[in-house]
Amino acid sequence: MSSTSSPLLPEGKVVFVTGGSGNLGSQFATSMSAAGARVVIGGRNVERLRATAERIQGATGNEVRYAAGDLTDAAGTAALVEDVWSAFGRVDTVVNSAVPSGSPQQGDLLSTPDEAWLNFFDPVILGVVRTGRHLVPKMAAAGGGSFVNIVSPTGIVPSPGVDAYGVAKGALIMLTKYMAREWGTWNIRANGIAPGLIIDDQYVTPESIPRNAALSSALERTSLGRWGRPEDLVGVATFLASDAAAFVSGQIISVDGGRF
Repeated sequence: MSSTSSPLLPEGKVVFVTGGSGNLGSQFATSMSAAGARVVIGGRNVERLRATAERIQGATGNEVRYAAGDLTDAAGTAALVEDVWSAFGRVDTVVNSAVPSGSPQQGDLLSTPDEAWLNFFDPVILGVVRTGRHLVPKMAAAGGGSFVNIVSPTGIVPSPGVDAYGVAKGALIMLTKYMAREWGTWNIRANGIAPGLIIDDQYVTPESIPRNAALSSALERTSLGRWGRPEDLVGVATFLASDAAAFVSGQIISVDGGRF
């Protein structure tokens, strides 16, 4: 199907999704493509990127391209950005959904090893900074754009046992505000989405919730009484990427089913 007549993302809008071949990233890419955007997905695995791009394009009828690169490498990020920009000759929105490979390292402040901290801060913080460093001048010269960063409630309220992940996501929340503050003069917006309990069928599954006290507690505190899925997040991301959110910047929007 093709949705190029969408009032949110009219034909010509280009969206770059980092971590675009992952479970969540591919959902964002699919949503943006279905809303009418031309999409570029980024990641490290070329074969997985190619298969994901073909699947999304087949489902939406809109062109999807891919670019491989490693956001933990400065030179690699620069090359990736050049490939992404050359795909369609512009980038209007960046959805930063890349995460480290593997599940979050378990541990508190005293037990979490140095490599776990670096494993999160390098892609989650430096990867976003590197991407912006190379993309923002181009976006500014083209008239502006927006960034949508995927943060986490663990970056707002501590969740013991995933300290490195939570602190990295908390830093990403503040980084989002700095991006909005410093890049707004070039008509570049930056916002974040804080997902609640989301079943991604990778790290969190319906079967894992009863076996995990933290996940069970999160479900009990969710007002809607259910867990979410990636598709519950994509509408907000599409809105933030669109001209409908042209005066929204520096905000963190919780999509958590009303969790208290």
